[in-house]
Amino acid sequence: MQETIEGWRFYSADFSIQATEAHDGTGTVTLIRAPDERERWHRMTEEEQELCPLFVRGEGRTITEALTDAYTKARRWA
Repeated sequence: MQETIEGWRFYSADFSIQATEAHDGTGTVTLIRAPDERERWHRMTEEEQELCPLFVRGEGRTITEALTDAYTKARRWA
């Protein structure tokens, strides 16, 4: 299992039948900003928030693949 990225926390995972059917057999993992980063995000203007996501979602056929995808995306915003 990979380590988390500073500033992000695991939020949820969905590998249910409905989720995988909706995403061509893949499930999703969602990361959310860590509490201190979330507070900072809520103080941003709407324009800044549009450029800096509160959540990042990764997709994959396994939870490891989906986590790897989510971590790759989160690194852009770390």
